[in-house]
Amino acid sequence: MITGVFLYGYVSGTITSSLSNLDSRRVSYRQKVEAIKQYMLDQNMDKTMQKRVTGWYEYTWERNKGIDVINVFNDLPTNFRAEVALSLNEDILDKVPMFKDTSLGFRRMLSIAMRINFFTADTFVVHRGEIGKEMFFVVQGRVDMLNNGGEAMHSMVEGSFFGTFP
Repeated sequence: MITGVFLYGYVSGTITSSLSNLDSRRVSYRQKVEAIKQYMLDQNMDKTMQKRVTGWYEYTWERNKGIDVINVFNDLPTNFRAEVALSLNEDILDKVPMFKDTSLGFRRMLSIAMRINFFTADTFVVHRGEIGKEMFFVVQGRVDMLNNGGEAMHSMVEGSFFGTFP
């Protein structure tokens, strides 16, 4: 009976702690979004752009629940961080022919350099004529290439890539 009481206390404490951590991230997120909304109002930003900005923050919250996915492993030693990054990005790199037969060290360092970007619908990733400095990998969703009239000419889906590699 005593073991049962301790087990019940442990489980309920763990659940409470998890909910508390999520709630603190949510409060921090809400404070940040409110500060951004206030700044956009102070700057008289266009209402459509305000809606797009807040939509992006809502989307990223739904995707990662307040975890800083870009810096989450920065505390790890470089070699270990490279291994972790490669384990997370290996499937993406395998889909790009120019990276298929590269060395393990190169793939690890390339994986560390990769950054996750979230784009919402109706967001332009790049515009025609811009100087390319990045390569993009479509991991989820769809990216449309538009003609000058704004009509989709070509769609890229999961596994596609575009852009330049410096």
